[in-house]
Amino acid sequence: MTLVQPHELTWGDLVIESTEDPTTPWSCFALASMDGGNPVPMVEAVRSMLTDGSLEVTTGYDNRTMVVDVCLSAEDGESLALAEAAFMAEVLAASPSPLIWTPPLIGSWSGVFDVVRATLSKGYAADWDLEEVMRQRRFYTLTITALPWAHDLETTVIEALPVPVDPEDPAVYEVIDECDDDTGWTSQKCHTDHWGTVTIDNGTDGIGDWVRVYATNQYVSGTGYLAAIRPGSVSLAGLPYLTVDVVASNNP
Repeated sequence: MTLVQPHELTWGDLVIESTEDPTTPWSCFALASMDGGNPVPMVEAVRSMLTDGSLEVTTGYDNRTMVVDVCLSAEDGESLALAEAAFMAEVLAASPSPLIWTPPLIGSWSGVFDVVRATLSKGYAADWDLEEVMRQRRFYTLTITALPWAHDLETTVIEALPVPVDPEDPAVYEVIDECDDDTGWTSQKCHTDHWGTVTIDNGTDGIGDWVRVYATNQYVSGTGYLAAIRPGSVSLAGLPYLTVDVVASNNP
């Protein structure tokens, strides 16, 4: 029984590490010094006045930094230039491709890392020139900033909450008060000693009726107010969105 599966590290169309033979005139493999990084905790320190030191609270996690040392190999400099161009195309892409790692242990899921940005730098370790001349190899360091958490290849879709009312249907209006009857209306004075007797009744101009609230004002040295109040209620069963329209008039 086999306990391994073909492992692979890909970035867009680039196959950085694979057990399969390359389909390009150049080949690539990741070195053992690869560092997948970790999510960086975002920590807030809370100083205590009773003890030395501070309490730390993790409020979230920031992006991880991944470092992949790669070796490019080809038969000639032209093919190595094609390899470099392929890497730089991913580095300079407006929307970088995700980095996908498939572990070698059988049954392991692939991990997808959403890349935010990346840089590519050529390595100049000892004997780099001999490696290029004798073995047709060049070494690079690929530094990737990715979102903190990896996810599966399959996208998980969470169904959105249903809209209670079909947007194509007309809105449902419920009138609380037609404002043509003084039933249920009360008033509120700014200062009880500034106002005389308050009267609430119906007014009409022959076209429409309205509710009017009025009183004599004894506060002549300033401005006061006389509020008209009409409590009301409306059922929101199945209608979680409420829009209130108020139409006011200043008829005599």
